[in-house]
Amino acid sequence: MTFMIALTWAFLSFLLTYFLMPLGIKLLKSRGWTGVDVHKPVRVECAESGGLIILLVLSVSFILMFLADCLDRAGIGACLTIVSAGLVGFLDDAFTLRQRNKVLLMMLAGLPLALCYSGTGSVRLPLVRSVELGAFYMFVIILAVNVASNLMNMLAGFNGLEAGFAAVACGFLGIVSLALGEWSAAFISLASLGALLAFLRYNWYPARIFPGDSGTLMFGAIIASTAILSGTEFLGVSLMMPAIFDFVLKMQHGKPFAQRRLYGDTKVNEAGVLSPPGYAAFSHAFMRVAPTSERRLVLLILLSESLIGVLALIMMLLLGGW
Repeated sequence: MTFMIALTWAFLSFLLTYFLMPLGIKLLKSRGWTGVDVHKPVRVECAESGGLIILLVLSVSFILMFLADCLDRAGIGACLTIVSAGLVGFLDDAFTLRQRNKVLLMMLAGLPLALCYSGTGSVRLPLVRSVELGAFYMFVIILAVNVASNLMNMLAGFNGLEAGFAAVACGFLGIVSLALGEWSAAFISLASLGALLAFLRYNWYPARIFPGDSGTLMFGAIIASTAILSGTEFLGVSLMMPAIFDFVLKMQHGKPFAQRRLYGDTKVNEAGVLSPPGYAAFSHAFMRVAPTSERRLVLLILLSESLIGVLALIMMLLLGGW
C-alpha cells in the first residue's frame, strides 16, 4: 500500500511538471529569462530558470503530502529546506548573488531540516557501522545541504546533466528508502524523481529549457535531505562522488567557482565534438580521453554515477552500513 502511495506522488509530480513546462517555457521567454546554449555549433537561446517550475510542482506535492499526513516532523523540515534552496537559487538567477552570500543563504536553507530532525544523530558507514555525532549532527545537516547544493551548481552546464544526475540519485535513494521503511524520505525522493523525469523531456539534448540555479541548488538539497532522512548518508555521498571529483579537480587551479569566467566555455566544432578549456574538471576528463558529443558526455557521467551508486549499495549490503 505504501509503495502505491509513493508511486502516486511520483506520478502526480510527473504529470504536473510535464504539462506545466511548455507554459513555463513560454512565460520565462516572454519575461526575458533566457540563456544561450553554448555547446552547440549554432548558438540558440533557451528558457532559463526552469527549476522554478519544478519548485512550484514540488511545493504543491509537499503541501498535499502534509495534508494527507504522509510526512513526519523531519520530513516537513526536509520539504521546507528543499523549497528554501529553490528560492535561494531563484534569487541567484535574478540578482547573481556573490558566492559567500549564496553559501550563507544555503546555510539558512538547511536550518528547517536541522531543527526538525529527530533521528539518532549518528552516521551509518560500511565496516564502521555507526558513528555517533550527537548534537553536532545539526551542523552536519546544514553543511551537507550547503555542500551538495553548491557541488551540483558547479557540475552543471550540459543538456540534461543536472536533472539527470539528480534523477539517478533520487531513484537510488527512493528505492532504498522504501526498502528501509523510511516513508518520508521515499515520498520526497520519488516525488522529486517524477518531476525530474518530466523536466528531462524538455531539458534533454537538444534542450528547450535550463534548470538555472533555482534548479541546481534545489537538486543538491533534495539529494542531501533524502539521504539524511533515510539514514543513508554513505549512499548520498557516494552518489555525489562525480560532483566531488569535479570540485577537487577545479580546486587545482584555484577559484573553483570562477573557472568559466577565467578560461571560457567548452568549445564545440561543426560535428558537435566538444573540446575542453584550459582547466581540469570531471566532464573534461571524458573529452580528453576520446572525441565526445554533448549527449554522449552526459550519458557517460550519468553512467558513472549509477555505477558508483551500485557499488555503494553492494558495500552497504556486504559490509554493513544500513
